[in-house]
Amino acid sequence: MKLTAKDLRIGNWVQNQFGTPYQVTASVILEFSNFGVKDEPIPLTEEWLLRFGFKGRNDFKWNQKIGIQIKDGNYYFAFKDLGNVLFHSVVECKHIHSLQNLYYALTGEELTLNQTT
Repeated sequence: MKLTAKDLRIGNWVQNQFGTPYQVTASVILEFSNFGVKDEPIPLTEEWLLRFGFKGRNDFKWNQKIGIQIKDGNYYFAFKDLGNVLFHSVVECKHIHSLQNLYYALTGEELTLNQTT
């Protein structure tokens, strides 16, 4: 996947051409807009879910009311209400920035790294 400025929000995690993760700033978005930076999305992994504070079973990880269903090595956004899963496999999430953007769109809050990991 090639990233563009419209894919990103300030605070999204991406990686440079050497695989080093970093958080997007306004100047990075400007660089993507003007110069087509070749940085890449970070694939979503269980390690990243844990860093964002998701907890739970091997097939589901939860962070407040938002969850990720892990099925056949793929990650799907799920919703939870009063302990019940309302929807499964709604949207497949392949990259960290997509998870961050979807989380923000649905909750109005930023998905931040857990400081204890």
